[in-house]
Amino acid sequence: MEIIHTTFKNFSVFSEIFELFSHAKGYEYTKKGVIRAIQKPKCPNCDQQCCRNGWDPITRKNLLTLKIGRFRCPYCGHEIKKDTSLFTKILDDWYDTLSNFFFRLTDRDVALRVISELMEFLAPMSKDTVLRRLCLALKQLVIPEIQTKYQVVHYDEQHPKKGRFQHYRLTLINAITGKVIADELYDNKESKTVKNFFTKHLDTKKELIIITDGCPWYPELLRDLWGNKVKHQMCILHLNKLIIGDCGKLPTLQNMFNTYSLLNIFFNRTKELEFLQVLLKEEKQNSSDSKWLKRARKKFNNFVRSLEKMRRRDKQNHKIRIYDDVKKNYNKLVIEKQLLPKSLQKRLKYIGKFWKQFSMFYEVDCPHTNNVIENYFSTSLKTHRKKQFRTKEGLERKMRLSVFKRNVGFKKPKKTFFEWGKIFSILNPS
Repeated sequence: MEIIHTTFKNFSVFSEIFELFSHAKGYEYTKKGVIRAIQKPKCPNCDQQCCRNGWDPITRKNLLTLKIGRFRCPYCGHEIKKDTSLFTKILDDWYDTLSNFFFRLTDRDVALRVISELMEFLAPMSKDTVLRRLCLALKQLVIPEIQTKYQVVHYDEQHPKKGRFQHYRLTLINAITGKVIADELYDNKESKTVKNFFTKHLDTKKELIIITDGCPWYPELLRDLWGNKVKHQMCILHLNKLIIGDCGKLPTLQNMFNTYSLLNIFFNRTKELEFLQVLLKEEKQNSSDSKWLKRARKKFNNFVRSLEKMRRRDKQNHKIRIYDDVKKNYNKLVIEKQLLPKSLQKRLKYIGKFWKQFSMFYEVDCPHTNNVIENYFSTSLKTHRKKQFRTKEGLERKMRLSVFKRNVGFKKPKKTFFEWGKIFSILNPS
């Protein structure tokens, strides 16, 4: 805006008017609040200069009204169509702020009905209108493609539901940048589906370093696509969860000792094993006490939690063992495997079968767990939320918003709702 005719009424808000129309070159803001071109246009029919002919209101109900100057040719009577670009620009900025507000609420799993109720305090909007506005804004999101020189990726699956029907969320995350490469929903997770997903988003001609969970058919699938150009690391955290699951809900102290012996292969669990050895000696002296085992389990669990709290205070993770110690611990358990329960014997055989995949991080520089993608799943679609969606479209909207948040991030709004209220009060006629 090049010229603003001030009055006692609009002088106090001069800076807001100037900032709002700073992009409007060649326009003026009159004392009556009319926005019009300074230079009178020429008639497209007779090429004569037009004259000013009042103004027309452009209104968005209950929100905004602009007075746009009108021009008319005095010779042929042709009227110049009013320029609505300023009106459209203001509305686009307003809806951009509103969409940003909806994104934040949707990311926090706020229901559409609740968003509609909150809008009663700002600009009344029905639940269906909120949904339409949200869908339109999500389609317009620009998510940049992730391209890196080296293919080091995390891959995992999540199993959200659409009503009664099971869906499968396949996700790839760049291990170097932490950005989401792909996040898509499928009706199944068969080998063909996963292969198509990989070839769609990864280059099979480049070398690949990939971290997955412990699914046993991944190694063969990856070899079919990449041959010898793939380095496959299976997540050790998933392995530990499987080992703990083999232990059972109410294990004996000996079973707990055996379980932690397997956990001790890759991670340093020496303190836990020493504590269990002390409890095993005490168990012989308290064999007549039926409630002693329950107290011993509780005592051990408290000890494990205290070690975890100590690591968190020191901002440390479980100490990973060097390869020689890992191989030594595994070989020792193989020799003594007859002393282990059958479930742990099978797990030890499983570790041996996929030894190369579990120990790949010693050979190449890559993460040894799939924690990055697990954290992404837990923040984008929590366990109790992934069963509540009733439509595939709802799941895909939630996933797209999560990818945008991870790769781009939410930005601060250019204007607050208070500032927008001030602008609307200035522009709307009294």
